[in-house]
Amino acid sequence: MSGSRSSSQRKLEYIDPVSFTSHFSRKRVPKSGSSAEEILCERVSLESVAETAGTPVYLYSRAAIESAYRELDRGLGSLPHTLCFAVKSNGNLSSQTAIFPF
Repeated sequence: MSGSRSSSQRKLEYIDPVSFTSHFSRKRVPKSGSSAEEILCERVSLESVAETAGTPVYLYSRAAIESAYRELDRGLGSLPHTLCFAVKSNGNLSSQTAIFPF
């Protein structure tokens, strides 16, 4: 299979949450003599969430959801409306949900 790259060599694409929403940020943290970056969601470390809840994990920003809700609600103005929100389904019903207090 000339010209094809194995899955271990393929560069993974991702969406940078810091550029996607203002509720995510980066913080420099000292690690073993060098400087590293940590990604935070509303001041909560994504690394600590992964360590606590395991991976894969779905992390939602409450502030982002509330902000989007308010924007939609204002946009619909006086029109009669109902706004609903659905989160990603969990195919593993035996898994546990971890709630992180802010």
